[in-house]
Amino acid sequence: PCHPAEIQLGILKILPDTPMREIAQKRGWIWSQSPPYTILQTDTFTFEDLRTCEALARILNLYWNKQEFTAEWQQLLQKQKASQVLFALLNRHRELGWSLHSISKAKRAEVFAHIYS
Repeated sequence: PCHPAEIQLGILKILPDTPMREIAQKRGWIWSQSPPYTILQTDTFTFEDLRTCEALARILNLYWNKQEFTAEWQQLLQKQKASQVLFALLNRHRELGWSLHSISKAKRAEVFAHIYS
């Protein structure tokens, strides 16, 4: 199995005066006209889909990229797909009303323990 040290998930940006801008216009994409020019909707991703991708990127930063729960990840990934674990973490944050940044290690351990049990 592949266990990268860090996983980066980001949303494409549509920068002015680039070939991507023309492609995005032809496909009817919607993006922010001011920096950081974030895509808001595409011909295949809804606004909600892209917000979920952003939330999952933050979950990855909180729980995978800090490399603090390596043993727990290994055990969970033997039983579940990575996407299932990520959505479980995201859903737990939403249930608790917690943000997706600046969460202490103790609180993250609490969330991880909840989905681990």
